[in-house]
Amino acid sequence: MGGVQIDLLIDRPDRVVNLCEFKYYEEEIMLNREQQESLLKRKASFKIFSKSKKQLYWTLITLNGFNHNQFSLGTIDQHLSAEIFFEEASLNF
Repeated sequence: MGGVQIDLLIDRPDRVVNLCEFKYYEEEIMLNREQQESLLKRKASFKIFSKSKKQLYWTLITLNGFNHNQFSLGTIDQHLSAEIFFEEASLNF
């Protein structure tokens, strides 16, 4: 089994791991079948490779929004706007 790329992992103390996927598009993103299959395969590979017993949730982080469709249902567990990173950073300066 080859390696998989996951943009960011957040291993939480509540027995959950957020698998974060960053996407930058000029407009709102809508998942297609190929993207859905890729996310599901990476999640399964991570579970096997890590031997994690924790719940795994895909968190999609986008700059210009996210539009749910039939390919995101049951695949994307949470969506965040990338703006939250910029808002937090600006508070520290």
